[in-house]
Amino acid sequence: MAYKIVNDDSLTSVANAIRVQGSISGTLEFPDGFVSAIQNLSPSPTIEPLSVTANGTYTAPSGVDGYSPVTVNVSGGGGITADEIAMRTLSGFVGGSATAINTAAFTDCHITGANFPNASFVGQSAFYRCLYLTSASFETASRISASAFAYCSALTTINLPNASRIDTYAFQACSKLTEVNFPNATEVMSSAFTNCSSLTTVTLPKISGINAGTFRSCSKLETVNLPSSISWISASAFFGCSNLKSADFPNVKTISGYAFYNCQKLSEVEMPDLKLISGSTFYSCTNLSTASFRIASSIGASAFQLCSALISLYLLSSSVVSLANGALAYTPMQTSSYIGTFGSIYVPASLVDSYKTATGWGAFSNRITAYEGE
Repeated sequence: MAYKIVNDDSLTSVANAIRVQGSISGTLEFPDGFVSAIQNLSPSPTIEPLSVTANGTYTAPSGVDGYSPVTVNVSGGGGITADEIAMRTLSGFVGGSATAINTAAFTDCHITGANFPNASFVGQSAFYRCLYLTSASFETASRISASAFAYCSALTTINLPNASRIDTYAFQACSKLTEVNFPNATEVMSSAFTNCSSLTTVTLPKISGINAGTFRSCSKLETVNLPSSISWISASAFFGCSNLKSADFPNVKTISGYAFYNCQKLSEVEMPDLKLISGSTFYSCTNLSTASFRIASSIGASAFQLCSALISLYLLSSSVVSLANGALAYTPMQTSSYIGTFGSIYVPASLVDSYKTATGWGAFSNRITAYEGE
């Protein structure tokens, strides 16, 4: 970097340096205008942080080697650095009047806030790994594309009042996001919130089902406000949600494997319309004490394995439910010598004898008892 020369002492220093480099001992002579030109030297342009706090137009510094000045309109942001502006052509699709945020528009940028009231679409990886982004608001956005906010590890507030579709991995690993409320979302795709380790409450009143891994490893998730009409839950949907306390899905008809794997605080499930209890569905739900199914026809391998508190299992369908190997392994029902509470399997009175002789149920014959309810 060159510094401005403002006095004769500075010029003397320059002259002495020239003599040394050129092995010159005599007087130095300079052409007219040379001295004044040296006196007016200024530092070369540097890339300094550009603070963006309001709508407007901001331009990267000109004359910086390797960068071309690029004009960018930014709404509600802060902390974008000039080198990032210069390296990304953002103008034309970001700003207060923007109607869309295109693919990777802000990937790895240092913005702290994003407020785009007129953007109806947020593209794939649009804010991917924006590590300083704490809040985002898109009042008219209808679709949030894949990985749009993935790895935004500082994001705490997200406002999407009109979003109807949240794509895969949209909020993956947003580790400080604590609450999600998308009142108009009808589709939330697989792994949308996977690894949101601080997420405690979810409100999605209009979805019809839960896709694979949607809340996988959301270890602090306690409350899910979902419609009672939910009809399907895909594989690993709540895998590792170790603080989930309830799973009230009265109309669910299909649950895929590992859906509630290791939900250690889940204490009770009642799913009257569920027909197939897939493999490992409730594996290691160590606090699950009661499970009730009115029309279930089969229980998959390891479905209740390691459910060490399971003392009441209600199977109330009109025919014997098929039982796969290990479905009740390491539960209080497994053997009469199990150290713990003696578990009971409640079935219709007319099927008690059939259960005791059916394939797979013989080992539990002393646990099978007639259901006396309605």
